[in-house]
Amino acid sequence: MIVAEMTSILLNLPRSYWIALVVVLVVYRNLETTMSRISMRALGTCIGVVIASALMLWSVPSGLFILIITILTSVRPYAKSRNYLVYTSVMTILIISLPEFNEPYIQGIIMDRLVNTLIELFIATILGYAVWQLPGIRKSIAQI
Repeated sequence: MIVAEMTSILLNLPRSYWIALVVVLVVYRNLETTMSRISMRALGTCIGVVIASALMLWSVPSGLFILIITILTSVRPYAKSRNYLVYTSVMTILIISLPEFNEPYIQGIIMDRLVNTLIELFIATILGYAVWQLPGIRKSIAQI
């Protein structure tokens, strides 16, 4: 978390609060779960960005947009407990689309999401997984 927050402050990126948030969401004590969640987060975010971009570029009529958001919010609780990839895709669509509802397409939010996701997953992979694979670290943890 310290590295995530320091990175957010140093890079001063728009919406950089996503960095710390996602590090918390993907790093688990179980290292195998952490790597699985990191890869599902990366793929889910990319899928969500593509779908949200299409919705924003297409300028979906308000009624259809509300229907799509209703379906996505209905799927979200089930996906959260059953499939992290689907959950991440759905949440990415909602996070990108909802603030931009009835506003002109803003490319910045999509780039912010992609850049922040790359940074947060890099931090989670290095500090949340790779460091713990070092023999001395793993042995020290096993002794605790």
